[in-house]
Amino acid sequence: MSSSPDQTALMQEILNSIKNLQLNQVQLASNVDAITGRVNVLAGMKEVRDVASTDLTTVSKPSESLASSDESPSKDDDVPQSPTISAAKPDETPIPSYTQKASTGTSRIILT
Repeated sequence: MSSSPDQTALMQEILNSIKNLQLNQVQLASNVDAITGRVNVLAGMKEVRDVASTDLTTVSKPSESLASSDESPSKDDDVPQSPTISAAKPDETPIPSYTQKASTGTSRIILT
C-alpha cells in the first residue's frame, strides 16, 4: 500500500507537467500568430512603399521619356498591375492577426 501514495504523487507531477506544457504551447502559438501578423503587416507596408516609389518614378519618368523613350514604356506597362493588388493586402493583414488569436483556442482543444 505504500506504493499507492507514491504513484499518486507521481501522477500528480505528470499532470502538472502536462498542464505546464499545454500552457507553454498556447503561449508559443499566440506568439507565433502575433509574429506572423506583424510580418504580414510589414510585407504589406513594403508593397505599399514599393508601389509608392514606382508611382513616383513613373511621375518623374515622362520628362525622362523624351530623352529615352525605348526603356520607359516597358517599365510603365508593368506598374499599373501592382497598385491594385497591393492596395487590398494592407487592409486585409490586420484582420488575420486578430482571427489568429481565436485559433489558439482551437489548438488548445486539439491538444486536450
